[in-house]
Amino acid sequence: MSVKTAQTHVSMSPQVFLQAHSSLPLVIAASVLLASLLPRSVAATTASCYLGYKALQLLGRSYGVLSNPRTKNIETRKITGLIEGDFVVFLIGARSNGPAFFSKDFQAIGEGMTAMIAELEASDPEISGYLGQEQFLGGSDTRGSHTLQIQYWRSVEHLRNYAHESSKNHMSFWPRAQKIIAASPNIGIWHETYSVKAGHYEGIYANMPPFGLGRAHGVKTVPAIGNLKTMKGRFGDAFEDVTKGGCPFSSPKGREKVEE
Repeated sequence: MSVKTAQTHVSMSPQVFLQAHSSLPLVIAASVLLASLLPRSVAATTASCYLGYKALQLLGRSYGVLSNPRTKNIETRKITGLIEGDFVVFLIGARSNGPAFFSKDFQAIGEGMTAMIAELEASDPEISGYLGQEQFLGGSDTRGSHTLQIQYWRSVEHLRNYAHESSKNHMSFWPRAQKIIAASPNIGIWHETYSVKAGHYEGIYANMPPFGLGRAHGVKTVPAIGNLKTMKGRFGDAFEDVTKGGCPFSSPKGREKVEE
């Protein structure tokens, strides 16, 4: 069984960046077209009407008059994710250090990362050890524009095996990536690896769709109630407590069933 996630793959290429912000190029293109074809006063009036419509739409969603599509599939309760045993968190990303975001080299880095994610998402987690991921695009600051992937793996050995398997995309991508970053300082790539011992983690999700570790393969999501309400309570043997059919509570009732 392959890992199935609700999130669309996000490449680091500029084309996908524009797709993710599809209204931006449309507004710019429409504004230029109107300004060139219509009298200035008509173009300004049309643009003002559009901006007014978007402002009213935003206010309507903010005050609950209009439905907000971003609140679909969210869990309104506070929940936490529990996973059995040790696991690995792998962070990887790229940074534009200069006029590189729209370059062919940056696009090549993005396409290579996208191909690897697609390959991993289609893999069997029981064999590959890949449990899932989240991707973020943007993060501009005074130091450059960043991309970030947060990946979850069963073990460091599974991660290493994928990186060195000759039939996988990483082996063909990595030599090209090394040539790109050696040729230009305008593109940076990085990664960090964290090996997490069983019970030495915690997380909380409120008004969120399945996200992060909470939607990784093999993770059990439960309401953050009882001892699971606090960071301290979510550390330790919480997975064993829940999978045994109960959760430790400080109330006189003692152990209480956790509603799925």
